Amino acid sequence: MNLSHSKLATILSCPMTYYLRYEAGVFQKVEKPALAIGSAVHWGIEHNTDDLSEYFKEQGMFKQGDNYTPDQMLAEAMVGAYIKKKPELYEEMLRSPKNGKKLELLEDTHEVYLTGKLPNSVADQDHKFVGIVDLLLLTNEGFILVDYKTSSREPDWDAYLDQL
Repeated sequence: MNLSHSKLATILSCPMTYYLRYEAGVFQKVEKPALAIGSAVHWGIEHNTDDLSEYFKEQGMFKQGDNYTPDQMLAEAMVGAYIKKKPELYEEMLRSPKNGKKLELLEDTHEVYLTGKLPNSVADQDHKFVGIVDLLLLTNEGFILVDYKTSSREPDWDAYLDQL
């Protein structure tokens, strides 16, 4: 069985929802603007551009035409703010939690796909766990994992601990 954080959280909270969504392919067909905005923001950050017009054309998630929707403008504004603040953000992220000294950035990689094994106590075959790290920073002292959040609300950091 291949599990992601989302799948694992679903099966633990409601096995029937897991079955319907992931096994039977039955789910609510609700378009969530926040998901579309988040995907657009991730794309812009990965491509280091706040011009998301190429993304909008490729994905077809947003209305095409001469005028952007408010969601499209919001996504571009979020990426623009990230790009503008990127040096300050990296400066803050690249500090040792031990002593506050500046870490040397050796490499930064977007969209890192990870896989691992989860032991299965019922069957002989382990479960495969998969996940994506939005940004992985390799420093002279180790790795820093970054998971972008595009919510307009103040995040509940404790709610993200199981995802990490």
